[in-house]
This record gives sequence, C-alpha cells and structure tokens, in this order.
Amino acid sequence: MPRNPIASTALGTYRRLVPSPVRRRISASIPQPLRTRLNLLTQSRPTRRSPSEEKILHASVDGGDTLNVAVSAKRKWAEPVLLLRRGEHKIELPTRISTDLGGFRRLESSVRLVGEPGQGSPLPVVVVDPGAWRIELRENEESSSVPLILERGYSAASPRGAAWSITGAAGDALGVKTTAASPYPRVETIGVGFTNVEIAGTLVGSWAAPLTVIVRLRGEGLQLEAPAMKENEGWRAPLPIGEMIGHDGIWECHVRDGEQTRLVRVRPTSESDRRFDLETPVRLVATPHGGLVRVRGYTTGSGDLHLSTTTINEESS
Repeated sequence: MPRNPIASTALGTYRRLVPSPVRRRISASIPQPLRTRLNLLTQSRPTRRSPSEEKILHASVDGGDTLNVAVSAKRKWAEPVLLLRRGEHKIELPTRISTDLGGFRRLESSVRLVGEPGQGSPLPVVVVDPGAWRIELRENEESSSVPLILERGYSAASPRGAAWSITGAAGDALGVKTTAASPYPRVETIGVGFTNVEIAGTLVGSWAAPLTVIVRLRGEGLQLEAPAMKENEGWRAPLPIGEMIGHDGIWECHVRDGEQTRLVRVRPTSESDRRFDLETPVRLVATPHGGLVRVRGYTTGSGDLHLSTTTINEESS
C-alpha cells in the first residue's frame, strides 16, 4: 500500500511531541485491527519493532554456514540475547554485548550452523534443523522475543553450495533459511610438490566409496582419471600430472562415485559479493622426462575449480 503523506506527517509530529513511554501506553490501548490499519497507512511498524530501538547493523552468512549478526539496541535491557525462532522452538545464540559511544547496546553473534552435533569449529556451533528461522531479540528468559525488522531487503543470491542464506525484504523480519544445495566435492587445499599435484577437501552431501578424480581438458575432449581417497567426510586425490604433460590448456576437475559425477567447487566465503576462499598457487612441477610444467589453480565466477597447465620444456629420456 502506498504511503499516505498526510498520515505520515501527522505521525511524525505525534512522535516529536509525545514522549515514547506515553506513545507505548496509547499504542497498547488501541485495538489490534485499528493499530494494523494505522501501520499500513503510514508504513510504520509497531513501537516494539521501531528501527530507532533495534537497528540491524550487519547480517550475513559467510562460508555457507557461518551466521554473523550485529544489532544496535537503544533499550536499557539488562540481559539481551539474540536467538533463532521457528514457531515455538527457540535457540539462543551466543551473544556478545557492548556499549557504543552513543550509549546504544551493541549485540553481536558469530556462530556456525550445523545439522548435527559433533562437527568441530573454531566458532561456537549451534545445531539447527533445516528450514526457515527468524532472528529475534529477547530481553531475558521471562520476556517475549521481538523480530528484527529490515530497513532494506536482502536480495543477493547465495553461491552454489551454500547451506544457509539470509532472508527478508524491506519491512520484513530478518531471517535465515537453508538452501537446497546438491552434493558436491569441495576443495580446501591444492598441494603442489616438486613432482606432484594433490587436491583435498570436504564431501558435501552423500557420497559412496570408491571415488575417482577426473580432469577434462576443455575443448580437446581429453579425459584423465585417477583414484581418490575418501577420509570420513573428506577426500584427497593426486592428479595424473604425468599424463597431463604436453596437453596445455584449462582442465576441469570432477569427482565421481558409483552414482554421480560432480564438479569440484571452492568454499564460498560470502553470499553477498560471491567471493570464494582458496589459495591458488602457481608452481613449476618436474615431469618424468626432466621437463617443467607450470600449474596454476583458479576459481571461476561460479566457484568451480579449474587448473591450467603450460609446458615450459620437455626433453626426451
């Protein structure tokens, strides 16, 4: 509904002249249907959700599963805490509390959202069922939680492989939800030695042994395979660098089990600017015949791992 300029002007004057405690008492005495109608006319929110009292400073999901939230709260709450809520189910988040120069309480939380216990992390781990959750603020254990209202929407798409993403349009409650990420092999490291190249990482989703790493030379139709090792939720594979010699170009990396073949992807670090976290070294690797090949790993815009090879020289044995 478009904003009513007359109602908005009157509301602004009312807020300037009437103290906040009096406004809250008046608001509480107005029947809910009428209060909802007034809010729609002015595009304002109930007093408890006013952005002047709880302001979202930052909200993101980094690395696909690490929730970072920062909120500025004007109210003099003694023991405020951030939490996740879905229906009647509430999960408290470890909350750091400080006071800024303006006297506002600053609440921050950085946690890793996981589907089951036992997953190690340098950050606090919160076990959360898949689905959509609201991020809310509560004064203490006896009080009701209130949603955090967004002043602007979050429209950024999550990178492929992200497990969680921030949700909410302008004027809506801030939330977080699981995204439908299909299984994929995630690379964490590229190890380049004097005579070998090895990639290792984590298996996202369900995978069955044995595993095979596949490298495909783009535009040439050449495909090479080598066995990969499955280690609990991880994987490791030496690349067939000896067979790649003399075939310079761009190689796509895949992992295959008995049922699926998936591109190797890089862990996303941010859902907002589509950055990816991987050190991509450029190294010279010695060939079996005494030559040298330059090997470079890099990440595409969609997060796939590619390798480029350039033969420096190759001498016959």
